[in-house]
Amino acid sequence: MVRDLVHSFRRLLGHPGIAAIAILSLALGIGANTTMFSLVYASLLRPLPYPDGDRLVMIFTTALNSPNRDNRGGATTADFLDWRAQSKTLEDWQMFGGGGGVTATGVGLPERITFQHVTPGLLGSLGVRPLIGRLFEPGEEAERPALISEAYWRRRFGAEAGVLGRRLTVDGNVFTIIGVVPAGFELFGEPSSTDFWNTIDLSAGSQWMQRSVPWLAATAKLKPGVSLDQAQSELSGIAANLARAYPDTNLHRGVAVTPMLEARNGRLGSILYPLFGAVGFVLLIACINVANLLLARATARRREISVRAALGASRNRLMREFLSDGLVLAVPGIVAGLALAYGGIALFRAVAPQGFPGAGLVELNLPALSFTAAAGALAGVLAALFPALDGSKADVTEALKEGARGSAGRKRQRLRSSLVAGEIALAMILLVGAGLAINSFLRLQNHGLGFDPHNVTVAQLHLTGKRYMTDAPQREIDIRYVEPAVARFSEHLLREVSTVPGVENAALAGNVPMGPGASPGVRIRVAASSASDAELRRAEMNVVTAGFFDTLSIPLRRGRYLSDRDVEGGAWVAVVNEAFVREFFPGGDAVGQVITLVAGPDERPREIVGVIADYTQYTPRMAARPEVYTSHLQQTREIPGTFQGQRFRPKLLVRSHVAGIPKAETIAKIVADFDKDLAIFDVKTLQQHVAMRGAPARFYANALGLFSAIALVLAAIGIYGLMNYSVTDRFHEIGIRLSLGASRPQIIWLIVSYGVKLASAGLVLGIAGALVATRLLDAMLFGVKPWDPFTFLLVTGFLLAVAVTACVIPAMRATVIDPVVALRQE
Repeated sequence: MVRDLVHSFRRLLGHPGIAAIAILSLALGIGANTTMFSLVYASLLRPLPYPDGDRLVMIFTTALNSPNRDNRGGATTADFLDWRAQSKTLEDWQMFGGGGGVTATGVGLPERITFQHVTPGLLGSLGVRPLIGRLFEPGEEAERPALISEAYWRRRFGAEAGVLGRRLTVDGNVFTIIGVVPAGFELFGEPSSTDFWNTIDLSAGSQWMQRSVPWLAATAKLKPGVSLDQAQSELSGIAANLARAYPDTNLHRGVAVTPMLEARNGRLGSILYPLFGAVGFVLLIACINVANLLLARATARRREISVRAALGASRNRLMREFLSDGLVLAVPGIVAGLALAYGGIALFRAVAPQGFPGAGLVELNLPALSFTAAAGALAGVLAALFPALDGSKADVTEALKEGARGSAGRKRQRLRSSLVAGEIALAMILLVGAGLAINSFLRLQNHGLGFDPHNVTVAQLHLTGKRYMTDAPQREIDIRYVEPAVARFSEHLLREVSTVPGVENAALAGNVPMGPGASPGVRIRVAASSASDAELRRAEMNVVTAGFFDTLSIPLRRGRYLSDRDVEGGAWVAVVNEAFVREFFPGGDAVGQVITLVAGPDERPREIVGVIADYTQYTPRMAARPEVYTSHLQQTREIPGTFQGQRFRPKLLVRSHVAGIPKAETIAKIVADFDKDLAIFDVKTLQQHVAMRGAPARFYANALGLFSAIALVLAAIGIYGLMNYSVTDRFHEIGIRLSLGASRPQIIWLIVSYGVKLASAGLVLGIAGALVATRLLDAMLFGVKPWDPFTFLLVTGFLLAVAVTACVIPAMRATVIDPVVALRQE
């Protein structure tokens, strides 16, 4: 084997052009696959970094009466305690929640940080060892201990060892720091993305205890020897018992037990695996290219192989020699592929959509290197397989017959042609997929939003502390009282922002079109309806100030907008969108109708005074949802947690004559003038938010486009190589044709027509394959079908043009053959 590898290396040194093309082809395929594998591994395959990670499961609640079976939700604390007490198959039960943002004060300027709630034993069970201090201990929840991350410790406290015991005010509540969590710890998020942890109190009488709102996450471990199906069966039985015991809250509430790794991945696999399959096509095309090059070399060596066979070399021995050619090419291909993968990962980090799972963990680690080595070796073997199978069939008599003219046998020529046709087919599939993705992205870009995002600045706010909200007595944790300071702050902010030079309009809203967050769903009771609350249909809710619609230039269809005259003491009113009218008043006029929002105990009936045009709320792929808009001056004082964000975490929208006015510093000063402990954060233009919503489609189109471009280059190289070899192989025949009076156009057509027939066969196969493969993209397309005829025709014409171009250059070379020289070769 060593001798074969040495001989293969020497043979390739004798043909550096062929070796360079083969190595480049393999490097492109291996580099693209390594980059994609690194992404898939970081996002989907990376093992959980916890002890007994293979036994960790998540326990979700499900709505048994929902037609959507993939409707997993969180857990309530009361259900969790019942599951834990009655389960015999699971152990080490824990809960966590949060993951959003809170405002930390008391240490320098107010800062927006990320947080998580955890049960006291969770971090210890996941193998966390504090950098300094200690972890939570059961029974100390009422003392409000807190853990902070190493990154926050270094950023805010300068890595002071004396941070232990210090007080930190978070959303108006005072916590005591007891430890620092080392960098790298993650719990359903990027490493070190969480800054602050506090405890979930599951003791009797705690404010955390409730059975209504399943918003926390529950986790446990399978006991040794227990299967997932056994745990699922047991928990389903417990859920059925709870439904009978608590019909008001648990009647249609089921349970789903899911491995934590699967729960962490979510639906990301449906996005990444098709891309991984696409990049696999690139490697396959590269292998076909190299196989054709090696087939050409095998043809040139047919006399040598025949002599070896005549001297006693077995077919297995000859096959090993051909396979060694592939392995020798694979080694530099792997090295060059790793260099390309390094650049590819850097490129991915630069263009990855914000919040892409695992983006910060994509690297050339040991699994990626192992994959590269395996992919490279496999590519080398696959590339050499056809030459080995064909070239090892030595026939001395046939070789002497072919040697008279130096032309390849028909069978070998058909094999090379078939490989190139397959290469074109694979390129066709990739190009169609890329064309559909690009077509969708362009349609998304040109889709009418229904509002004007230009020159609109969006800033997020969070009103924290007892000045703005207080806990409702003897109610569950998600109930708050809105204090008068909320209205005073809103008035101050809008008044001062409106005086900034260049500002046209300003408004506050609970939700911004295509912006951060989402509108809460609210049940709608139409006047005179006798349906129970559980049977009522839902709409989205948005608490806004009077200038919201003007700031975004949203058209009014009927009636009027909300105004500053819609105050607490007046008649309560609402504005709805056209989707709301279609849902609740089909065929009728909604203006003047009375509805009630099931959103709190003091909610009053509201008269619909206006209908606005539908606009894109989240992404253009989603049809407009029914939405109701209420004035921030007409809200109940007592607000459930579902609607708290509408008042305590509003978004400021400012339209100006010039983009970027007002500056973030200007808004921050206006806010600080009212309350120095309030923070603004995430100040962006609305156009940036719109671009972020379109980032996944852009990423998908770019990735498929890049892979398709590589495949196209490789396919062009393959066609050119085959045509170039065909001209060399038919050198004598072309000389005879020229000597008999064939014109140059006839010679060009002789070569090009053969390439066109070959390309046509590949295109037919590619179209059939694309019709099947593009169905995987259906969920990611917008405004275009997987079988879009325009895309198929465009790609077919483009590939055909590339094939003709790749044929013309060798054809032009054939026209300058000297007939005398060609005949002498006989």
